[in-house]
Amino acid sequence: MYKDADKWRKYKRDYNALLKANHLCRDCKAQDGHTLNGFLLCWDCQQKANDRQRERRSKESYKAQRRIEVKVEYDARKSEGKCPQCGGMRDSSRYKLCAHCRALKRMGAEKKESVRRIIENVNWPRGANGYCWRCNKQPSIEGKHLCAKCYRVQLGLLDKAHAANERRKNAERKSG
Repeated sequence: MYKDADKWRKYKRDYNALLKANHLCRDCKAQDGHTLNGFLLCWDCQQKANDRQRERRSKESYKAQRRIEVKVEYDARKSEGKCPQCGGMRDSSRYKLCAHCRALKRMGAEKKESVRRIIENVNWPRGANGYCWRCNKQPSIEGKHLCAKCYRVQLGLLDKAHAANERRKNAERKSG
């Protein structure tokens, strides 16, 4: 039985590598921009997987098990003399946390939220989930792919381009 399981794992690993090399989704065998960028799942299957994961993590049994695991990891790191929050080396035995974690702890909730949003937006393609295509920080205007601020900036750039084009045409008329 064990040898068969190893054969199956090797087969699945090779098969998934073949799908990835050909830019096909592991679940539905479709090809989209997500798979062409090196991801294993297409956009739709990735969203379904995220939903399943979110549902699993919302269960109380998962949360209880996770609390136990986190507590064990925290105690292990603390006993090893590492930062219990991130596992990095502490710069001083005077403090329980490393310098980075102490700085994060001092940081306000608003700043933490903006850092979290930046990290989250880096992991999502531009314009995903209704966010601005240009800055990827604000929700886009209805029917547009830009937020209000970026839309105004783009209109200003468009006006400058039209003005420059008019100046060029006037200069050609005068010289020609």
